Amino acid sequence: MKIAGCIILYNPKDDVLVNIESYLSSIEILFVFDNSDIQDVDLIKKIKSFDKKIQYKSLNKNIGIASALNHCCNSAIESGYEWILTMDQDSKFNSSQDLELLINSINDFNYKETAIITPVHGSKITSYVETYINKNIKYENIKSALASGNLLNLSIFKTVGGFIDELFIDEVDGEYCLKVIANKFNIVRVNNCVMDHNLGDVTKHNLLFRTFFTTNHSYVRRYYMSRNRFYICNKYKENEHN
Repeated sequence: MKIAGCIILYNPKDDVLVNIESYLSSIEILFVFDNSDIQDVDLIKKIKSFDKKIQYKSLNKNIGIASALNHCCNSAIESGYEWILTMDQDSKFNSSQDLELLINSINDFNYKETAIITPVHGSKITSYVETYINKNIKYENIKSALASGNLLNLSIFKTVGGFIDELFIDEVDGEYCLKVIANKFNIVRVNNCVMDHNLGDVTKHNLLFRTFFTTNHSYVRRYYMSRNRFYICNKYKENEHN
């Protein structure tokens, strides 16, 4: 089974190398697409020299996460890969065993029907895993998954048409999942595989004896969140009861 990987960068910090190291040994090639506004020359050198598996690319502008993912997926297809691991720069696997659980599960499903195999997306600030995930159920069919940490079936990627470039950033993964489900393919979560994933610049607050967290996205990001959600609701409104 030939498995590629990709990571989309946007003004990353040095800890991205630690994150890459958590999954690099389990894949055959890593496509690194850099959407950064300002190129960190020293960090780019470190990434390029980190491992011979890494193929770095930048267009010296931000083309959006959807276009970058499409580029990486198409590059993997052209190179003969059947699956691709999609990663955010702020995500990592806790151990190589976690990723191996994800990869080994491929053989348990029908290739022609399974579009996405996803881990549980955990975080240091939430008890989501303990609260909502039943680890006694090894595999679970779900309706949506975050983009980071997924194994994408590249054959199905070609069939459904990939990600929508115009969405640019937010709801890119949500729209792809809706498209997958609309085409009668499956999204499967591996409940005993947990990945660290952070959303936004999270800060902790206390109010009236309660603790809550905020993601603190910029106004530009808030714009894309709202615009893209309206777009998706309108596009898939006929499927909302299916």
